[in-house]
Amino acid sequence: SQLLAMLDTCLERAQRFQEERQRGQLSLFDLGEATDWDDLSTDTEPPDLPEYPLLKLLALEKETLGFYITGHPIHDYRWQLAARGVEPIAHLEEAADGTLVRLGGIITNLKRTVTRKGENMAYFTLEDTTGMMEILVFPKNYLRFASLLEKDRVVYLEGRLVNNEEERKVFAENLEVLQAQGDPPPGYVLEIRITPENGRYLEELHALLAEHPGNTELILSFPGYRKRVLVGEKLRVQISPELLKKVENVMGKDKVGLVKFRIDDEGKHNLPGRAKTK
Repeated sequence: SQLLAMLDTCLERAQRFQEERQRGQLSLFDLGEATDWDDLSTDTEPPDLPEYPLLKLLALEKETLGFYITGHPIHDYRWQLAARGVEPIAHLEEAADGTLVRLGGIITNLKRTVTRKGENMAYFTLEDTTGMMEILVFPKNYLRFASLLEKDRVVYLEGRLVNNEEERKVFAENLEVLQAQGDPPPGYVLEIRITPENGRYLEELHALLAEHPGNTELILSFPGYRKRVLVGEKLRVQISPELLKKVENVMGKDKVGLVKFRIDDEGKHNLPGRAKTK
């Protein structure tokens, strides 16, 4: 509000300055010591305001320019989306009609409506870094998801794909609002790959992880030796975009991710594959 007030003041001054100039009521003598407009507007310095929160800033960029500049709203959620096995929207062009899909992105163009039978439903556009998809929430699921549907929220959803020559959309069957910080889905642990190139940073890595205590278990993977080591309970971490970024800066961008972890009937752990965060 302060910034808008300052802008209004500047525009008002500029308009008055122009009107007086056109009437010939302004001369060099009237300006006194002033030599340019900057000298005439010293009392309208921009206020020292904090930057908008990232999601608010990105929303303003999209509303004003039609695209994002600073980043993409789902960037900080990529580890959660990867862990849930989401598919990029762009990859659905060749998917068969009726396929069960897992998607993640930001809600835009949210509309709520009423069917001919008087039942509530909604539809919105889901956007990720690769494209956009129209999502329909039919009455049978609307009551479950109504409180979760809000523009600019980042969500994970499951649904059935309608993909034919006339239309391409998804009928939502399950929907979850994601938080940028928190524990990963049940059964997932954080994996860090140790290679000859980043092995010398283990002490720095340990100190970094110790600064982010939490509930998520940690696995160190040694691809060169084909071994994975489950770290003890003394070093569990709190997953957050900040932590992932710091680990990537130290160990490498492709060296950190999430893996599905489970204990079999014989007490042995089973690690079928990684879910990359990039």
